[in-house]
Amino acid sequence: MEKKFEVVRLADAALEFEGETGSTLDKKIDDTNSDEMGGGYFSVHNSPNRMDLPYDEIAICLKGVFKLTVDGVVSELHPGDFAFIPKGTDVIFDGENAVCAYGVHPVDWRSKM
Repeated sequence: MEKKFEVVRLADAALEFEGETGSTLDKKIDDTNSDEMGGGYFSVHNSPNRMDLPYDEIAICLKGVFKLTVDGVVSELHPGDFAFIPKGTDVIFDGENAVCAYGVHPVDWRSKM
């Protein structure tokens, strides 16, 4: 796969959701432009989502308050904070008007499950 340098801008992200609560994901880097990692943006507002992560992830809070619950402990991230969430972590993602950037590795985690 030929990889190319790319600049991604938050202003171009599609992060709106219908209603007063919800979440959305806007993938910017995936297996069409990288064979190693994925990434993009997501937003969440009062809409908890539980996952048993099948990949390593870094989540960086850009706006609002991003909440991660691991082992019953809630960690709040504020703009500029980031979290490393290792593969296999049972985590609940939530937030208050949170907008985050994320990176995952490996990008082809679905094919490795």
